[in-house]
Amino acid sequence: MGTRVVIKRLSLLAGLVAVLSLVCLGGTAHAVSLWYDGFDLGEYTADGALAGASGGNSGTFFTNPWISSGYPDPPAENTIVLSTGLTRPGLVNPAIGGAAGRALRAGCCQEQRVSRLLTDPWSGFTPPEGTFYLSFLANYGAGISTDVHHRTFEMHDAGFGDDPNRTLMLGFMGFAAGNIYQNVTLAVRDDNTATTTFVPLTVGGNEVSLGDMAVQGTHLLVLKFELSNSGDDVISAFLDPVGTTEPAPNAQITVGNMIADRMSAMAQFAYHGEDTPGALDEIRVGTEFSDVANNTLRYVGIPEPGTLSLVGLAAMACLLSARRKRA
Repeated sequence: MGTRVVIKRLSLLAGLVAVLSLVCLGGTAHAVSLWYDGFDLGEYTADGALAGASGGNSGTFFTNPWISSGYPDPPAENTIVLSTGLTRPGLVNPAIGGAAGRALRAGCCQEQRVSRLLTDPWSGFTPPEGTFYLSFLANYGAGISTDVHHRTFEMHDAGFGDDPNRTLMLGFMGFAAGNIYQNVTLAVRDDNTATTTFVPLTVGGNEVSLGDMAVQGTHLLVLKFELSNSGDDVISAFLDPVGTTEPAPNAQITVGNMIADRMSAMAQFAYHGEDTPGALDEIRVGTEFSDVANNTLRYVGIPEPGTLSLVGLAAMACLLSARRKRA
């Protein structure tokens, strides 16, 4: 095959890459971005209490300030706005501001539960109905201990307590269901049956462990809520999804009815003084997966092979074209 033909074909591929990029960037016109909160320190006070603060008002999905459960007491033991935000390799939109977490409390106990109310509560077989996506960066903390106890993203209804108030968890829940869930797990409560289903997240057919989550430290988590007023609700979880196209979920649960009126930041009940606390950052809510996608790297930080191939082909086309002009 002649050089001219190779250049032409590679140029076409490079053009296709450009077109696809434009399509991907412009393909969200029909989507609706409902919320963004990066814990910008222009909106929050560094090292100040998260409870009572209002930031991230770039949408209507949540309302009112963050509120505390009142436990533990005094409030100084509760969630604060960290002065440094979370980040990870491959973010499309760089992280800003701080994060929701807490300072290390030497000797004992990370205890906190702080929530923000939904503007339109998910109260059962009433509006809103439809599909919602929610993503966030999470770091579940680290330390000498191999047991993180309870560190989860949570949703509640009508209060801050455990069952029946707690309707969703995503994270490590060592105190739940007989202390057997030491892998990162999705749990959803069915209001119709008053039961909670636990499904561990899997990658490549393997359950994701505490050691796995230590890779990169900070991860992108996405939750998909398919809410129906006449049928089952389906909740899916994605761990470090790559790109703007929705992949297969890493965990999925179908319930007759999920309810919620609030979302908690990283809820923590851990009792090893040597452990560093977890944190949550970069909350995004939208009606399409592409609204909340913010990751270009695989689970272990390796670029997508397909993306590398296309970029490589485009670069080769440019080099061959330059060589041809010099000739």
